[in-house]
Amino acid sequence: MKDFNIVKNRKIFFIISACILVLGILSFFIIGFNLDTDFIGGTTLEYSMRQPVSVEEAEKISDYVTEVTGVKPSSVQRSVSADNPDNNDILIRITEISTEQRDAVFKKLAEVYGIESGDILQSTTVGASMSSDIRRAAIIATLVAVVLMLVYITIRFDLTSGISAVICLAHDLFVMITAYSLFQVPLNSSMVAALLTILGYSINATIIIFDRIRENRKMHPEYSYEDSANLGVRSTFLRSLNTTLTTLFTITMIYILGVASIKEFALPLIIGIISGFYSSVFLSGSLWTVFKNLFGKAKKKKA
Repeated sequence: MKDFNIVKNRKIFFIISACILVLGILSFFIIGFNLDTDFIGGTTLEYSMRQPVSVEEAEKISDYVTEVTGVKPSSVQRSVSADNPDNNDILIRITEISTEQRDAVFKKLAEVYGIESGDILQSTTVGASMSSDIRRAAIIATLVAVVLMLVYITIRFDLTSGISAVICLAHDLFVMITAYSLFQVPLNSSMVAALLTILGYSINATIIIFDRIRENRKMHPEYSYEDSANLGVRSTFLRSLNTTLTTLFTITMIYILGVASIKEFALPLIIGIISGFYSSVFLSGSLWTVFKNLFGKAKKKKA
């Protein structure tokens, strides 16, 4: 790593990011997304199954629901609460179905698992208007966070750093959304928490790199933009790597040991953390150099 000039070889990483961009766009159109009821509206059914429900059993229940309703559930998973982590409740999320279809689901589960009417814990429907409100809130929350970060970094550093940071954040969000499509992770309200978590994580590493670049510019004004950026990236590389690895160890264990709902939250986080490390180390300094050179040339032309 000592002899490798990341900023000088920035075209390699720009090409990698471009390939990810193309992959993501193709995935959006070809595979699409697994939209949960939070985003498109639908029905949520929760039953007490009176017995432990394994992953394999949840898949069977999904097949039973599809059989009697003609609609495949977006997710079937064990419902885990902090008060009772060892419960045997099952949570079924499906696009909006009629009362008759809900009754058919209950009758099928009663036939196979022996549940009774008292085991129906929840049977609710989220309308399209409510789901559109959730989507709007998710978009607004993300945009507000990005804009505030742009303002903060511009004030603390300069506009060039702010623009570079926002591009890196957009890159990380795009990678995460691509992961949701490729791995068919249900898109629900937890996605907003995952996106905002990665925004905070990624911007932290990027700010540290910009801080080192600023110090290098003050200590060595004779250095070119490329040399200052590369020195800043190299001096923070081990710190960024160690922070990423320790965070990944924790999230990966949560993914391995967690239940389905936890895995759906942890997997995009894992992808986002890796993307955050990549964008901070391999893109932020390079983008800063590109914009500094562009703006520098523009000033020279005006003069």
